[in-house]
Amino acid sequence: MAMLHARMLKYLDEIARAGSIRKAAERLNVASSAINRQVLSLEQDLGGPIFERLPRRMRLTALGELLILHVRQTLKEHEQLNERIGALKGLQSGRVKIATIAMLASRPLLAVMGRLRQRYAFLKLRVEVDLLGEVTSALLNGEVDLALAYDIPYSPRLQVLCEYDQALGAVMALEHPLAGKAEIRLSDCLAFPLALPDARVSIRPILERALPSKATLSPALESNSIEMLRDMAHLSPHITFLNELDVAPELVRGDLTLVPVRELLAVRQKLVLACRLDSALDPATYLVAQEIKNVLDASVNSISRVREQHLPS
Repeated sequence: MAMLHARMLKYLDEIARAGSIRKAAERLNVASSAINRQVLSLEQDLGGPIFERLPRRMRLTALGELLILHVRQTLKEHEQLNERIGALKGLQSGRVKIATIAMLASRPLLAVMGRLRQRYAFLKLRVEVDLLGEVTSALLNGEVDLALAYDIPYSPRLQVLCEYDQALGAVMALEHPLAGKAEIRLSDCLAFPLALPDARVSIRPILERALPSKATLSPALESNSIEMLRDMAHLSPHITFLNELDVAPELVRGDLTLVPVRELLAVRQKLVLACRLDSALDPATYLVAQEIKNVLDASVNSISRVREQHLPS
């Protein structure tokens, strides 16, 4: 469909409400001939009429009915955005509570906190670190404003603000014997010392289920600390298992590499930022949520560029 600019959205909405281009033009204080030209041009782009032109009025066609739903939703979202922008301009204080899991407490939230403190020093932030079940409960019970975690269970009471699908892989130093391979098997990793998330971290049961028959995990280190697992991965020949967002800065700098594992290729971790559906985001919470999304988007884009650089030419 042709891209609709803001002026055209208003034209279409007003014509549908007024029932004629002339009346819409009067209300908008625009020449009716100018509106008519744009409507005809859009109908040509869409390949069909938006309005049925009757003797005394204009009526939406089936195509027009479909289009007007999009138009009015877009206008509503634009109005809401303007209201939020206006509220942010006058924002002088705010307190936001975030629940997350241990693996995300330092990243990406640390980067978010730094950016927010630089730009909005008046914001008061509280970050509660807990297991996934407690994170979800805290959000549903109204104890926190936002939740950031992997694989948050679906609930009709939650609204997903953004989400990122991530595949797990074997993380290791660049000098590791398995580094640089296009793909490895989980059994290949068992020959090396493993630094593994403990049973409280969602990755561990995924690894257990993916093990070859009769194989067992015998880790050299177990921890629920993502920092410790990342540090151990630097010490070749240790291997840990994380996703790209968990080690984004290391991958971008070239300090570590993530090698795809065949048994884990179909396994996806979904990083979710959520709020309660019945609770409209106040300006401060909206600001924090947008900053979290910006940081995550930047990390995902950086990883994509690194991946493209290593594709065979």
